Amino acid sequence: NSSGAAAGSTVAITNTFRINDGGHYIHNTPRVNAAIISQLSTAAGTELGIFEFDVPGFAGYTPSLSGRTFGSLILSAAAAGGPRTYTGSGAFNCTVRGNFTINTDVTFSISMSAMFIVQQDYNQSPSSTFDIQSAANPNTVQIAGDITNNGILTESSTGLPTIELNGTANQQISGTGSILNSITFLMNNAA
Repeated sequence: NSSGAAAGSTVAITNTFRINDGGHYIHNTPRVNAAIISQLSTAAGTELGIFEFDVPGFAGYTPSLSGRTFGSLILSAAAAGGPRTYTGSGAFNCTVRGNFTINTDVTFSISMSAMFIVQQDYNQSPSSTFDIQSAANPNTVQIAGDITNNGILTESSTGLPTIELNGTANQQISGTGSILNSITFLMNNAA
């Protein structure tokens, strides 16, 4: 979706938007996204369907996260041609049923008072930042798969967030990145 529309929704979906496993939708426009994301299918076979934000321009961008469910989710900065910031907030859980990836030059900053749930792997590229709490909320980021962190995981406020490993099998943690500031690291995995 590379709409150059100056205003309004770029794609109108009135029923269900299904991204099957192996499918890949790229939101490559600075236009609104809630009308699309609210229609994402959660049917079996869509867990690894990719929804990617690769928004052009240099201003920050806000994906609709509160109460939303994605298959796999990717945040990119290629269309911006340099650093891109994505921000999100909300009082309802955001669930990524597949993998969650933050690519190079992306800063992802959330101020959610609800959980951010990743049901498979979390991958973070070099020169990227995941600010898991930019407000005073004590939120939790749950990850059920492996973690590859080559960027910075941090918090920038007083919320005291938690990263919770909650898988049911062994979970690998790897990478050359860092975890900064006051983040609780919780292992809730009997394996």
